[in-house]
Amino acid sequence: MELRHMRTFAAVARALNFTAAAAELNVAQPAVSQTIRDLEDEMGVQLFHRTKRSVRITAAGRTFQADVERILSDADVAVQATQRAARGEVGALSVGFMGPAMWPVLPEIVKDYQGLYPGVELSLRELMPDRQITAFREGRLDVGFSRSFGEQAQELWLDEELIYTDRIVAAVPTDHALAKRRRLSLKQLGREDLVLYHREGTPGMFDQIIETLRGVGVVPRVRHQPDQMMTVLTWVAAGSGIGLVPGCVARLAFEGVEFREITPSAGPLPLVMVHRRADESPTVAAFVDRVRAQRDRLQKGMEGRCS
Repeated sequence: MELRHMRTFAAVARALNFTAAAAELNVAQPAVSQTIRDLEDEMGVQLFHRTKRSVRITAAGRTFQADVERILSDADVAVQATQRAARGEVGALSVGFMGPAMWPVLPEIVKDYQGLYPGVELSLRELMPDRQITAFREGRLDVGFSRSFGEQAQELWLDEELIYTDRIVAAVPTDHALAKRRRLSLKQLGREDLVLYHREGTPGMFDQIIETLRGVGVVPRVRHQPDQMMTVLTWVAAGSGIGLVPGCVARLAFEGVEFREITPSAGPLPLVMVHRRADESPTVAAFVDRVRAQRDRLQKGMEGRCS
């Protein structure tokens, strides 16, 4: 017995007319009659009383009708659920992000996505790059917004797509003499104790800062390497050194800290969207596509906010 047999029976049971059932199913009337005969032969029961003028459902047919309607409804639900899954409209999605780097634009990304895919269970996890790498490795993360993973992206079969480009700025204690200047040189920073976000968290950014300073003949004096960006600013406000931080951090109003541009530049600081290469999950693909669709606007917005 196949679903098409059940659909034919259900159409006849509703219409109590073979011609009307055939029209509903868009098949020839003899095919409907033959399907009902086949069902009755297979089950060994009579489902309909039929004459030339009327069709009546039997007691056995009524019992069968209730189960058939339930089975067909369940089948339709299963098909719809499968189709929604294929379109990425259901499931679960875990997204990791760096706080200051994504706070201005992440809400609009989430709002846009949830408006189109309300059936997806979306979880947001604030994670620095090192922890995102671990989460990807352990299969606990689907998409990340992070600094580049470098060689580890290749090892984990991850693709990186640029979202926007930031730069390094100096966080200076308000009462420091350098706070009176609009721009600071790398040479000036070389004479100060530095506070950098720890290398384990963002090795690419840390190494970029160190290599840039060494490139102009400066031997960096790194006094503190906190594992939280707010702790970096706390050390700066306390007068323990000059912080070198992403420009997006300068959006934070932090008492006792002034932000200054650095010349020459310490180089671009990209933020990327990371996801598994050739991921077959429609849910991930739908999220990535939505971000791609907004990328130009996000890039302009973030670069404007961080400048």
